[in-house]
Amino acid sequence: MKQTLYPIELPMRYESRAHGSVKGFGRTLAINRRTVRFASDRDLQVGLSVCLVISWPAQLADGAGLSLSMFGWIEQSTRGEVEVRVSSHEFRTRRGTRSVDQPSGPWCNLQFGQIAQIQAETKDLHAVFGQIAQKRAVTTGY
Repeated sequence: MKQTLYPIELPMRYESRAHGSVKGFGRTLAINRRTVRFASDRDLQVGLSVCLVISWPAQLADGAGLSLSMFGWIEQSTRGEVEVRVSSHEFRTRRGTRSVDQPSGPWCNLQFGQIAQIQAETKDLHAVFGQIAQKRAVTTGY
């Protein structure tokens, strides 16, 4: 069964240590728990194993940001649009002041409590993406 890809745009960076070090930046175009489609700053090789670090649209109570790290390999890459098959993921804290890799825009003002509640209720990353996409549609009109 094919899962829905949610149209969520978040800033991100990627890195691969296979075949030399490859690093770059992009933004997600669509995402679910097993697939990430993103716009990349360069063409990437199909089959390359990568770590994607996605700026998460929430902060902890102490102001620390969150990142979603997703690990997998590139299944498709065409003219700067890349699709990664995800094998695992984890949330990590991101310390420091606001930087270019942090999300911006009105829909990014989700509180950590809202996302934590969604995660606790569903225990499913796929559902969390759906909730974020839904909040985005409500606050931005698309």
